[in-house]
Amino acid sequence: MPEITDCKCPVCDGRNPAGRETCLYCGQPLHDDLQPAAPVYARRAGRKTAGARSPLSVLVLETDGKELRAAVVRRGLRGFSLEHCLKLERLAEDGPVTGEELEAVASRITRCPKNVVLVTPLVSMVELSLEAGLVKKVRSYQLKEMLRWEAEPYMTIPAGESLVGYQLGLESGDGQVEVWVTMLPAEDFAAIKKTFADTGFRLKRVYPPDLCFPVGALLAEKEKKKENVAVVDLGFQTMKVALVEEREISSLRTMPTGLAAAEVGLADLPASELESDLARVFEDPTVLSCRMLLTGPGALDEKILEFFQRETQGRASALSIRSGGFSPEYAAVFGAGLRELFFRGGWKTAGIDDSVDPVRRFRERVHVFPILAVTVIAVFFMAHYLVLNFQMKRAEVQLAVLTQQRDELKGKAGRYDSLKKEAEELEQKRLLTAEKIRFLEAGAVNQEVEKVLAALLRHGPPDLLFAQMVPAGADRWLVRGISRSAVSPSTLALKMQGEEWCEYARVMEVTWKEKAIKQTTLSVDGLEESEVVEEADGYGFTMEIAKKIEQIAGPGEGDAVY
Repeated sequence: MPEITDCKCPVCDGRNPAGRETCLYCGQPLHDDLQPAAPVYARRAGRKTAGARSPLSVLVLETDGKELRAAVVRRGLRGFSLEHCLKLERLAEDGPVTGEELEAVASRITRCPKNVVLVTPLVSMVELSLEAGLVKKVRSYQLKEMLRWEAEPYMTIPAGESLVGYQLGLESGDGQVEVWVTMLPAEDFAAIKKTFADTGFRLKRVYPPDLCFPVGALLAEKEKKKENVAVVDLGFQTMKVALVEEREISSLRTMPTGLAAAEVGLADLPASELESDLARVFEDPTVLSCRMLLTGPGALDEKILEFFQRETQGRASALSIRSGGFSPEYAAVFGAGLRELFFRGGWKTAGIDDSVDPVRRFRERVHVFPILAVTVIAVFFMAHYLVLNFQMKRAEVQLAVLTQQRDELKGKAGRYDSLKKEAEELEQKRLLTAEKIRFLEAGAVNQEVEKVLAALLRHGPPDLLFAQMVPAGADRWLVRGISRSAVSPSTLALKMQGEEWCEYARVMEVTWKEKAIKQTTLSVDGLEESEVVEEADGYGFTMEIAKKIEQIAGPGEGDAVY
């Protein structure tokens, strides 16, 4: 039968260690006959965990005195989860993680992730104050290099032999920002990394517990509202207090006070008789005015929890990690996993690693710049050539289409011009035919027309040839012809005015024409053109002749009427 490791409270569903009498979170009796706690069995060794080796999962280890805590933090579609929590007793209280401990952890976690994050108090930390404008201007690797030398006077580690991380705090009103600088000797990091590599793990980063448990406490409860919270971590060796304002860490305090010192107040002693480090926690009005969350192994002790609730008037409570229902002693483990798997790069800067910033590596390799410049130029010209080639091919296709359309339009325009010319010629013939018909219908062959034609032939100079005579209205005629002399039309007009029936005769137009003289004959029916006998230059003219209106005498009247 599987082993019972924990039990869940029937009221608040909080996870409590097996054998506990009352709930850590609500005080409900866990062995009540009416509402018994639900047992939690240990996971089977052969049980598979989906996504355990996913890139979005990491194994987190925390060293706290003689205890080693391990858990798998995984990021899924529904958020972060904490899995496979286990504790091991260490042989050495201080010092890095050994290979035997890593093998023990790997043997107890099925499909254990290869990426590992370590939380250890071996990482030193100091708080500095810098100008906010300066911090915003520099890059991450430049800020690390600056903080390395700024923190050297406060550290026992030489700046040139250490690796540095940092965590930015809130900006104050005077333009200053608090920065927590984390440092670890490079040799120690290399030794830890080699130990992990020998057992098949990849060490990603090393975090201090001071910057992990507040993050794990806040995100474990999944609080949406931005309220001030004081998170107290009660470890075996130290007690740490973090003040979180609007979900951002505003202050940190680490005291060399373990669980033994916290138990001083269990005998109802006043705060003045407590150890000085523990007394300062309850003397700080900022901490006492906000809600308090207890994490670490001390949060599992009922007497310590009751002591803090009494001192804070009921505002203190043990952390409940809802993502998996695990105990509050894994707050730092959960926080380190969140920092590593969170997509915001600023959360990872608190961790220490030996990787080189890509921008810095690029700038240190000066010989890369000419190669990059040549590559960029070559890529630019190649892209330019390809674009021009594509545009030229597309232009050729468009040119062929437009040329075909132009030829079609030219053919249509030629056909249109020929049809238009034919239409004009037909219109002229139609007008001429209509004029002839109107001339015939008006009684052109009569005595008056004969008089005009006879007068034109009688008075016309020898060099003058008649081409056309058409009616221009009632008793008016237009005579067109060609003469070798410009005077002949005027002479003809004067002689025509001498006729008794002629009202007037005037030359309307005289124009010069080349090779326009033709021989014509006049018949009784009208004017007919004959074949060209000779071609010579001459003057074309148009003459208007008007006939007098005959006077008709009325009966008994001497006046003329029209």
